Amino acid sequence: MTCKSVIAGERIVTQGEIRDTAFIIQNGSCLIIVEEENGFHPVGHRGRGDIIGVESFLTGEPQHYHAEAETNVDLLIFDKKIFKDFNKEHPDILNFLTEIVANQFDSKRPVADRVIGKYITTDIIGRGGFSIVYKGLHSQLNMPVAIKMLRYNLAMDSEFYATFRNEAHIIAGLDHENIIKIYDIEERFRTIFIIEELVSGESLKNLLERLGRIPIKLAVDFLIQICSGLDYAHR
Repeated sequence: MTCKSVIAGERIVTQGEIRDTAFIIQNGSCLIIVEEENGFHPVGHRGRGDIIGVESFLTGEPQHYHAEAETNVDLLIFDKKIFKDFNKEHPDILNFLTEIVANQFDSKRPVADRVIGKYITTDIIGRGGFSIVYKGLHSQLNMPVAIKMLRYNLAMDSEFYATFRNEAHIIAGLDHENIIKIYDIEERFRTIFIIEELVSGESLKNLLERLGRIPIKLAVDFLIQICSGLDYAHR
């Protein structure tokens, strides 16, 4: 990667542009600014180790903020051409990029960074081999939802992506008390987000940590519910 130095006050990333490069901050800090009809609104900072411009770089969508050097800044330039070649040799880099994008939707970020279509993410509530799951809200209805984001190493597999999307459409047509309800599907940031019913209660992981082992009667009750949902789906 090549290096670039920027003096304080200089703009590094412009809102609305579509970029083929992203920047890793080596030294200094940047101010993140959202431009709206009523003016410019500072919404956050980025410092050493942060990446700026990565959303447009990954997705081909317009950049949704300006980034301006708050101090003198040293940057590493991450070029899309290099990324494509590197990705062929090191596919695990996509897991790393998934975490970068996942961090964008974390509740510590400004709201402007956490918008996925009609939905706003709040907290990460689960991580799995296929996806990262957020708690979120419908921005207009204020309805709580769960938002499941397909990991990039799988989203880049066109066959898996199509299967994942098709299964979401099938599940959305099911209506059973033991099957999660699917409300919506958003295809953004070169991956897919499945908007699901947010179910309250204790996770299986927490239950196992608390009890050590699940009592037989409780395990049988869970298995009956699972089989009931599977039987309905199969039929």
